[in-house]
Amino acid sequence: MKVYVHSVFLERRLVFKRAFSLLLVVVVASVIGCKEEVSRRPSGDAFAPGAPAPVFELESLSGKRQSLGDFKGKVVLLNFWATWCAPCVAEMPALERLQQVLREEGLVIVSINHDSPDARAEVERFARERGLSFEILLDPDLSLPPKYGITGFPESFFVGLDGTFLEFSDPSTKEQEVRIVSDRPWDSPAFVAEVRKLLSSAGATPSPKS
Repeated sequence: MKVYVHSVFLERRLVFKRAFSLLLVVVVASVIGCKEEVSRRPSGDAFAPGAPAPVFELESLSGKRQSLGDFKGKVVLLNFWATWCAPCVAEMPALERLQQVLREEGLVIVSINHDSPDARAEVERFARERGLSFEILLDPDLSLPPKYGITGFPESFFVGLDGTFLEFSDPSTKEQEVRIVSDRPWDSPAFVAEVRKLLSSAGATPSPKS
């Protein structure tokens, strides 16, 4: 049975962030007469296959600024998680093994961590102890969950070579999914086979063997 963490902590942080943003917009509008609407959570159509994935630029665990565009030409598995999320923690070894199996076939795993701003050392320790080699980008201010419609962890998306959402044939649900809610056994034969099919259909270019 899959577990999905709809965290009260996450919800409260998002509510506070939205309330602050709304207050800021109201203040600015009252001063300069701005008529722009407060941004809302994207509609379902925003996550249809072929829709552009929201762009971002975040700091990696190594200190480098990276954007979604840096991975253009690869199929990206975006995974949203936190160290305090038990299903996320359980999923990490499977994601690492998936990366090891399919990296040379054009898969890039980019994990977006949402621990609090003061938890960087904890995230570094977590990654080191588990030998995680995929990209870990830090979003302590929760800038991406509203853009991606995230309400809990973990959630994952596949993004194609051109930066648009891909549909994944999920062996767990037997459905075609763009948004993959909860953890998955990514390193199981069924999932490896489906991800490999996705890479092929998306036109992923295998890395040259050394």
